[in-house]
This record gives sequence, structure tokens and C-alpha cells, in this order.
Amino acid sequence: MISKIDARKGSNSLLPPELDGAVVTGDFLSYSVDTSVMSPAYMDIVARSTQFSDLCDSVSAGTTNRVRLDVSKFLSLGMAVPNLREQRRIVDLIGTLDEAIESAVQSGELTVRVRVALSESLFGVLCGGSTKPLLALASTRLGKMLSSTTAGSHRSWPYLRNANVQWGRIDLHDLKEMPLSDVDRIEFELRKGDLLICEGGIVGRSALVTEDLPGIYFQKAIHRVRCNDALDPAFLYFYMQYLADSGGLEDFTTGTTIRHLTGEKLRQIPVPDTSSETQSKIVGILQAFADTEAECQATADSLRSVRTNILATYLSGEHEIPSSYDEVMRS
Repeated sequence: MISKIDARKGSNSLLPPELDGAVVTGDFLSYSVDTSVMSPAYMDIVARSTQFSDLCDSVSAGTTNRVRLDVSKFLSLGMAVPNLREQRRIVDLIGTLDEAIESAVQSGELTVRVRVALSESLFGVLCGGSTKPLLALASTRLGKMLSSTTAGSHRSWPYLRNANVQWGRIDLHDLKEMPLSDVDRIEFELRKGDLLICEGGIVGRSALVTEDLPGIYFQKAIHRVRCNDALDPAFLYFYMQYLADSGGLEDFTTGTTIRHLTGEKLRQIPVPDTSSETQSKIVGILQAFADTEAECQATADSLRSVRTNILATYLSGEHEIPSSYDEVMRS
């Protein structure tokens, strides 16, 4: 099945058995696979590949939201087709990688479920005891508002926006810039130990600053929290994650369709008043799960990259899998 509208975006696939005999609209093309030339499993891999999407994009035309595949040009496209034995090798190799990717994803999802349940247990008990408002344990600062009036009057500097603050990590790629005065640069600096919390979007999404970030600042969509000696910023990070997972931030957000966590509301959030030793133990436990989540994600990402590169290599027709791989398939 080929989508005339979204073929260039990868909306192509082999029809599953349960949809045999289904009726499709004119915006879809349906073809039968000549099994004497190509195996259905191999065709499915090809149809889902970025290489095939790129081919479809090259023969698509139209205005925004009305770009469609030119069927006559599509049918004139050429592509390398390996022999059936080579196709079986590619299908087996890609299938093995897909299973490994799925295993890493499932392991990560299981780790998340255990971490969430454990957080609910640990913080649920602590929240039943003594608490203090965040303002008694930390200072908060909303980031710099973007302003066109200062453009040209000061040098521009890179800054973090909502998209750069992900759970447990700060993405320093694709940083935008805004003009900042010398006073602004002092006011909105980022130091090791700061906790960044998203004011909107995924409200409460947080990440620790693990090292000083000289020359990088933050905009109004982000709160910077600096804890005093009584509060471990890593403990606060996991507590914010717990609140986000459990819906505990709902009473502190404003807005109807788009929710926001204002500075005033953030400072009112009750934080468990517990010893540094207890905080350290909880951080140690939850960090172990966070590390495992990150490892699973890294493994899945690495395998996806390998899959992409291998598929590009063998779909080009310039290389073949050695015949000795057949022994691996049989074992």
C-alpha cells in the first residue's frame, strides 16, 4: 500500500492479512508483489525505508498540505533488486536487529514502570510527613523574556528553551540566541547543581545542570532552581518527576488548554522535609533506575543507527551479505 499524500513521509506498508479484501480510497495505491522477483517480507522492509520515502519525495509535487505522489513518475522509478537469496539474508539480518531494538525498548519501559512504582512508594510515605514549601529550601528564577527591542543593542548569546530541557538531560544542540546585557548574563547564568524546570509544554519536566555552562543562558519558559544546603537538587529532580508522573502538579498549574507552572506556584510546592541522609539514599536508588533507562535508550538508539546504515548499504545494491551468513541463518 502506497499513500499518495504521505508516501514521502514513510506511510507505505505491506497489507496485513486481517485487511485482505479491504476497500481503500483513491489516495492510496495498491500493488501485488511479484514473488518470483521479490519476497513480500523484503518489499515490506523496502517500503518502510527512508530510501524509499526519499524516492517517493522526488516524484511528489504540489502546494503545502496538497503534495501528492505523481503516479506516472513513481512507476518510472528504478531501484536495485537483489536476488531472492540475498533478500532472505537482508530480511533475516534486519529482523534480528528489530528484535534487539524491541528488546531494549521493552527493557526500558519495564524499568520506567518499576521506577514510577518505587517513586510513588518512597515519596508517598515522605509526603505524608513533614513538608516545607520550595521557597524555604531554594531560590527560583524564571528565564529571560525574549524582546525585539534589545536586538542590536547587546551581543547575542545562546540560550536554553523548553525543547532543550528533557527529563534528566539538557540538549545543547540547536541553541538559539538572544541579546543579553552584562547584567542579564549575571542574572541568568547557569551553574552546576541548578535544576531547570519547564514552565509550560510538559509542565515540570526537569533536568539537572551537571556542570557550569558559561556563555549559555535560559529563556522565560524555564525556571532555574538553586537549592540551599538542606535540599539535594538531585532529590528535588526525582521529586518533580514523581509529581509529574502522579499528577501532583495539577493543583499548581494554571491555564485551560495550555497549562503553566508560574514562579509563584512553583515556590508553593510542598517538598518533603527529610534528612540529607534520606535524600541521598533515595537519590541513589532512583538514579540506578535512571541510569538503566538511559542505557536501554542508548542501546536502542545505537541499534537503530546500525539498522539504518546496514539497510542503506544493502538496499543500494553495491554490497552483498556474504554467503557464509546462510550458516548463521540455519544455526
